Amino acid sequence: MGVLSGFDRLVLRGYIRQLGYVDGMSCYMAVNRVRSVDFKDHVLEVTGRLRQAVEEPVRQQGRPVVYLSSTKIDKEKTVQRIAAQDRVRTGTICLLSCVEPCRTFEIHRNRKQKKLELKSCLSRCLFFYKYGIHPELGYYHARIQSWFPFSVQIYLNGREWLARQMDAARLRYRRSDNTFVWLEDVDQAQMLMNEQLRTRWPQLLEQILRDLNPVHPAMLGKFRARYYWSVYQAEWASDVMFKKPSDLASIYEPLALHAIRSLHGVDVLRFLGSQRPTCFTGDVRSKLTERTEGIRVKHTANGNSIKVYDKAYAQGPRDWSVLRLETTTTNPHGFKVYRTAEGKGRRAKQWLPLRKGVADLHRLAEVSQASNDRYAEALSASDCSEPLGQLLRKLVAPTRLGNRRVRGLRPWAPGDLVLLRAANRGEFAINGLRNRDLQALLYDKPSSDPRERRRRSARVGRLLRLLRAHAILKKVPRTHRYQITTTGRQALAAMLAAADATTAQLARLAA
Repeated sequence: MGVLSGFDRLVLRGYIRQLGYVDGMSCYMAVNRVRSVDFKDHVLEVTGRLRQAVEEPVRQQGRPVVYLSSTKIDKEKTVQRIAAQDRVRTGTICLLSCVEPCRTFEIHRNRKQKKLELKSCLSRCLFFYKYGIHPELGYYHARIQSWFPFSVQIYLNGREWLARQMDAARLRYRRSDNTFVWLEDVDQAQMLMNEQLRTRWPQLLEQILRDLNPVHPAMLGKFRARYYWSVYQAEWASDVMFKKPSDLASIYEPLALHAIRSLHGVDVLRFLGSQRPTCFTGDVRSKLTERTEGIRVKHTANGNSIKVYDKAYAQGPRDWSVLRLETTTTNPHGFKVYRTAEGKGRRAKQWLPLRKGVADLHRLAEVSQASNDRYAEALSASDCSEPLGQLLRKLVAPTRLGNRRVRGLRPWAPGDLVLLRAANRGEFAINGLRNRDLQALLYDKPSSDPRERRRRSARVGRLLRLLRAHAILKKVPRTHRYQITTTGRQALAAMLAAADATTAQLARLAA
């Protein structure tokens, strides 16, 4: 019925950069004339002002302020219970506080130099969690650390935000938890979700910060500093909507089994945008989990993940069923963004590592959508209803490329099987493959003999022509690169899966 793509969960963090290290904190003390011997009293006084500023507006609104004695208490369940009891539809739901680990500053005595020193340390302090329903953003919460450096974390939900946008546009919809199971107009809903990417994030987050902590920046005295906003975690979800539950149920289990059995570590790195998977030295993990809601397949690498799961099945007679593809990013440094370098004056733009700052959030959305698209394309390769025998009859038969006759493929012959596996490698799916790339895989060692290098290049050229003739590869115009076609990906998935299957597995499939 359509596809809806956009942010699901979005966790943003705010830091006062100048207070994040010892020299910056020393500068704060110098500006406000805070002596080392008075540091503890000063910190307690500033924390007291912050606590009063955070708690007082909530009490004035008649909303509860609750202290949690343990970090193990489920905050979400506590908030949902309060919201349900008080029937909160907008505004502040409650304020929770809890003692949690933090990084802050302390004064230590240096006995050798006989002086007091400021040091960064791990400690525990009170954190405030303010939960509310924003008129434009929907459900959200904001957290602030009560001790220096007063770090902030804000949680938003793109689907909640979209619901408010559709309410304003008088667009009808039905929801099941955090999923839309029916939309009056899918295209218009997607347009509204795209508008979220044009948000002025610093202004929006500063507005939430002022509501959370009204005394900033006055509580810092003469020291003037603003928060730097970054993306701690971003979930970009693509919801594929099916009209009937049976339509989704009939294809999802084969998709999930294909994802866990046939997609390897190099494929996962390719989905997540790694340009050179062979240089990756971390762990790639894939996990299939059977839950009450259904089956979920999740792949993780380098702090990022991509997963697929049947998010919702129709509960009402007119509801749709939803398959969700979701890329979660916590480490964006493997991606690139076209921008100017920071701190080096005005220079020409170039491709540089993607930053965590909200300035690059639009680019993070682009690479996350591309990740979902690559994963969806790989999953769709398993949905080939054409019998393998009929597919092979086309590929093993001779064909023509231009005026030249080209032999048929021999999928089970060692030479052609190695060629097909090489062409199907995940690192070639983004930028394609070249003659030299295939040479590196088909030959154990490079040759220093010019005649041998020409011979190898000519042989690989003939193999590329063979794959092009059978529509497995297509040439990228004005380049020396070749890309796998949609038909080729399905054919390779079918042939390689059959080549790796045992006789017992094939017998069970036939039964």
